[in-house]
Amino acid sequence: MLSQYAFILILSALAVIVPVAAITIGHFLGPRRPDPIKNAVYESGVETIGDTWVQFRAQYYLIGLVFVVFDVEAIFLFPIALAYDALNLFGVIAAIFFILLLVIGLLYDWRKGALNGSSGRTGSTSPFIALDGGFKCDNSGVTHLSTG
Repeated sequence: MLSQYAFILILSALAVIVPVAAITIGHFLGPRRPDPIKNAVYESGVETIGDTWVQFRAQYYLIGLVFVVFDVEAIFLFPIALAYDALNLFGVIAAIFFILLLVIGLLYDWRKGALNGSSGRTGSTSPFIALDGGFKCDNSGVTHLSTG
């Protein structure tokens, strides 16, 4: 009985040991020559102007989380789609229940306004982010989200 789990135990141990060993070896053998240029704060190769700590709207993270949830949904639905002919009634009901839970979650997010392009927008009936005409550019080349 224990020999059946030996492969999983060895694989799990390797999954922990190899990354830890790589990070440890890189830490001890890696070059350490800090200088002011390497320690300077920059973004995309350009030195920042002004405050580098900018507060982002939490809605960006919510949209990212919703994307991850539906991306994982696709991963879980792929094997169900491949083995659909071999599924019994319980498997079909489980797949329908899984899809139903995700649709309820999508409707909840849509109703709460988590999928709208801006938090000030009201009356939107689309569950998707509306980017048509939502951005405008001023003379300095900076893009702003228009809320009106």
